[in-house]
Amino acid sequence: MLNEFRLEVAASPYLFLGLAPVYAESGHLESVRVQSASPAAIDLFGLPEEATDQPLTNLLPAMLSAPVRTQLQQVLDSGDDRQFDLQLLTPTGNRWFDVRASRASATDLHLLFWDITRHRRKAQWLEDILDTTRKGVVVYEGIRDERGVIIDFIAIYCNPALADMTLQKPDDILNRTVTERYADAIGDKLFNKYISVLETGVSVRKLQYLDQQERWYEVSLERMQGYLIATYEEITRAQHTARQEAQNALLLNSVLDASLTAIIAIDSVRDETGTITDFICRIANNTFIRVSGRPATDIIGHRMLEKHPHFLTSEAFSRYVDAVETGQSQQFEQHFPGHHGDRWFTVSVVKKGDGLVLSFMEITDLKHTQHQLEASVNQLSQSNYNLEQFAYVASHDLQEPLRKIQAFSDLLMHHHAEFLNEAGQDLLRRVQDAARRMQLLVRDLLTFSRLTTRSEEFEKVDLNKLVRDVLNDLEMGIVEHKAHINVGPLPEVFGSSLRLQQLIQNLVSNAIKFHKPGEAAVVRITATDVAGHQLPPPLNDQSDKRWVAIEVTDNGIGFEEKYKDRIFQPFQRLHGRHQYAGTGIGLAVCKHVAESHGGAINVRSQPGAGSTFTLFLPV
Repeated sequence: MLNEFRLEVAASPYLFLGLAPVYAESGHLESVRVQSASPAAIDLFGLPEEATDQPLTNLLPAMLSAPVRTQLQQVLDSGDDRQFDLQLLTPTGNRWFDVRASRASATDLHLLFWDITRHRRKAQWLEDILDTTRKGVVVYEGIRDERGVIIDFIAIYCNPALADMTLQKPDDILNRTVTERYADAIGDKLFNKYISVLETGVSVRKLQYLDQQERWYEVSLERMQGYLIATYEEITRAQHTARQEAQNALLLNSVLDASLTAIIAIDSVRDETGTITDFICRIANNTFIRVSGRPATDIIGHRMLEKHPHFLTSEAFSRYVDAVETGQSQQFEQHFPGHHGDRWFTVSVVKKGDGLVLSFMEITDLKHTQHQLEASVNQLSQSNYNLEQFAYVASHDLQEPLRKIQAFSDLLMHHHAEFLNEAGQDLLRRVQDAARRMQLLVRDLLTFSRLTTRSEEFEKVDLNKLVRDVLNDLEMGIVEHKAHINVGPLPEVFGSSLRLQQLIQNLVSNAIKFHKPGEAAVVRITATDVAGHQLPPPLNDQSDKRWVAIEVTDNGIGFEEKYKDRIFQPFQRLHGRHQYAGTGIGLAVCKHVAESHGGAINVRSQPGAGSTFTLFLPV
């Protein structure tokens, strides 16, 4: 019967070898001889046709390596079949086989071979991939108690990346249970996930933070062929980045909600042709929600035209579309009438993706102030017009009677004085003096009113030339009083040549007029650059500009500085008209000219020690 089996196997397409054991004197297996071989085995292993009864060590040396000899010895001793993997060198190269060894009789061994080279290579490739991947991989086999309940897991494979991640050696992981490595694992959430995945087959992905490493991992758990596959990928940097982005987003939302400016982000809504037909709100800060008077649920996620269909034909909608299509930022004023009252906003439009970020700064109060200011300006314009009419009357209707009074009193004095006694002539002279003072007063009042009601275009003014023109105009007075005028280098300024000339002329003529009795007037005109801290109080908030100080200094009678503010008021005099001629309006003109040029005028003085008037002008 055994011979019949051998004949059947010999004709079989399977890889089969029939072997006869050869024992040593000690009783241990020393060698084996080939008794039979299938054609497939002869062909694959490259055995000779006369292989029968030859020692297998001569044909396939690897067949009697120590591990294989041990397997065969156990089969002969116990009579139980054994199965093991074996690598053999064949004419086609190294190949792996799944070998099944069985004892046919006390003197016969049967070996069946299954070529598993392809599967073995795939497994090796997979192992090589797992060994080189940056993800940590561990394969667990579940350990069950007598009831079939999973009580632990044992690691049967781990790649180098997992060992590096856990700061362990592979030997510290392989063939050890989870509870051996982590004493408090039972009851842990991740341990329970292991059990759930292996029992249900439902994959799980979760984040895990390891305190001792201060690292974040994304853990994937899957069941495969009855084993638990756990994959670990370190995401510490990504997690930190995500958290930082979340914190930045939270901070940005806090900043947006704390902003007094109403801000929304909107996306374009386009039709099938790509034309923008609407906008939908994505983000709105608290200020916008409060200003709109509607809850956030009625704003965020809703289209603009849902609540305001008329907005489609508005200028603002066209501006929004233009900003998206061109990418050009825009800023404009927008009026929102409604039951909450008319409100005005300055709208800033900035493109973001296929949408916009809109900022609304409410300017309702500013608009009301502007309207009030415009009304005040209109009233002021009317007042100026009335004042100009008064000036016209003063220059014509009032001066005409004065000229007649002067003319008739002059005729009386020259042709009829002999008919008047001394008292009558004195009264006539008083009438003439009063008429002249009245005419001078009307003229100065007219000059001052023109300063306050008329504006002139500013231009570059060379103060050197301007002062020369002033001295030419005052030449007779300078000669008459034997005054000495010293002028230093002066800058160019931006202003009205006519008004600045009037200012300098008033200051110089005052310096000559208020000279000490019996002493010639000495006047110095100089210019210096001044720093911000040297400016007078009215200009302290303009220290960032460049300033020049024009000083007009005299050696005249001076005055007490407690009167320094008073002398710049219209019609204010420190001396009687019998001592010094004038109407008291010259310095008021100087003050007005200085202020109309964005500057100021100041004075330092002491009785008997002269005065220094300082004109501060921007350059």
